[in-house]
Amino acid sequence: MPQFSISLHEDDVFNLEHDNRERISPNVNPDKIKENIIYEGNISLKEFYEKTFQKAYEEHIERTKKKHPERVRGMPEKYYDLVTTKQAEAELELSKAKREGAHVKSLGGKEGYTKVAKQIIIQVGNTDILETMNPNEREETKEKMIAILKEYMGTFQKENPNFRIVNAIIHLDEISLAPHLHLTYVPVAETSRGQRVTNSLTGALKAMGFVSDKETPKDRRFEHCQTKWQTKERDRIIEISKKHGLDVGYNKGTRGKGKTIEEYRAAKQAEREAMMEQEAIDNRKKELSKVKEDIILQTNYFNEVSEDLYNSIVALDKNKSELITTEEKIKEKTEKLLELSKQVDEVPEVISKTLNICEKELTEKLIPPVPLSDNYERVSRGMFGNKKIYVMIPENEYEILDRRNGLKPQAVQEIIKDALYPLRKSILKLPVVKNLIATIQHLENEKSQWKKRFHKLEKEKAELQKEVQELQKEKEIADRVMNTKLGLPGKAIARMKEEATKEILIEQQQQDNENIFEW
Repeated sequence: MPQFSISLHEDDVFNLEHDNRERISPNVNPDKIKENIIYEGNISLKEFYEKTFQKAYEEHIERTKKKHPERVRGMPEKYYDLVTTKQAEAELELSKAKREGAHVKSLGGKEGYTKVAKQIIIQVGNTDILETMNPNEREETKEKMIAILKEYMGTFQKENPNFRIVNAIIHLDEISLAPHLHLTYVPVAETSRGQRVTNSLTGALKAMGFVSDKETPKDRRFEHCQTKWQTKERDRIIEISKKHGLDVGYNKGTRGKGKTIEEYRAAKQAEREAMMEQEAIDNRKKELSKVKEDIILQTNYFNEVSEDLYNSIVALDKNKSELITTEEKIKEKTEKLLELSKQVDEVPEVISKTLNICEKELTEKLIPPVPLSDNYERVSRGMFGNKKIYVMIPENEYEILDRRNGLKPQAVQEIIKDALYPLRKSILKLPVVKNLIATIQHLENEKSQWKKRFHKLEKEKAELQKEVQELQKEKEIADRVMNTKLGLPGKAIARMKEEATKEILIEQQQQDNENIFEW
């Protein structure tokens, strides 16, 4: 007997999500998924049907419409939808017949409906035998098994041109020690009638030279074309295995599922879990012990962080309160400065108005107004060429005219300037004015200082806001550290945080009471 046997299981039911690890079952080790070997030409079923069958399907519908339009009425636009719909309808009808107790012979070949795709699962070797080997021998044997499956997967399409691969993957991530191949294919056949390229298992097998026996031979049992193809594939696996130095074989003619991957998963996994239960318990105890230590360390760290955060928040609230008070004072001082500034601005205007009044009065005094009338008496004296006319001006008006005619506007301005300069100088020397100027300068300096302080407080405010953001980030980091490192549920972490907060508040209250007592 060969040391290892071949398991080649063919089925119409498969799950590509499971094959491609889009859905992970309990018997899969997630850490080993990356070790799986994927066929380079994998393609989705819909895309494969679109590329391979759709054109021929559309041409077939167009041809049929011309002669028998009623035959294609209501048919879907896509060939993929047609096959999947027919498969679902046939499965429903078959299931109903079996539930009603129909005999296989009475089904009339209903089980031969077209399937959207087929899958074979191939395993070379037995896990039970692998478990008895030493580690080095086991790994060497597994490498040979992987090499056999890789070569078979790589040569399948060439050896079976009418079975087009749509998905193939070698699983190395399951509990079973023996690697195995999931190979999904669609049978493609060309016909002279009807749809030129179609999904036909019998047609694909016939194109590759496999035809069912027309009658049962006398020297052997009846063989279906699919059985002949399976025998050929098993023989091919044996040849590949020999090339890689592994002795394998199978009992020709036996069909069954006694040693398939599916049954192994159902039976062997329970056995393995039972054997590993105690080891898992011990490991879990060690993990729990380590988790307890981590909880203690992380709790202490969390308490320290919480206390720091509490102190920082208290200090921050205090700084905020002081900042608000300072801002109110700045606002009050600013309003006072604005009022004083208005008063200071009014002082030069008052002095200017006063000087203008003085200037006007001096002008009126220096340059008297013109008399209201010029009807003075005129007297002619002298003879001939020496004759002159004299104006008789009253004595009280002569002095005014004399002063007016004797002073030019420029002279008047000089007089006014000379008269007002000492006045301006005297005003500036007055104690009230000096105090007022000093007050203005002091207020200007105070205003400048308040502005500097205000800018400084604005800067401090920005720094405090930045500090608040950093503290919030630290709190988030602390929370994430607790969540990540401890690996505890959210309720447990929330309870720990609540207890830590209560302890901090109690300690703070005790400290406040001690400070009050000392005072």
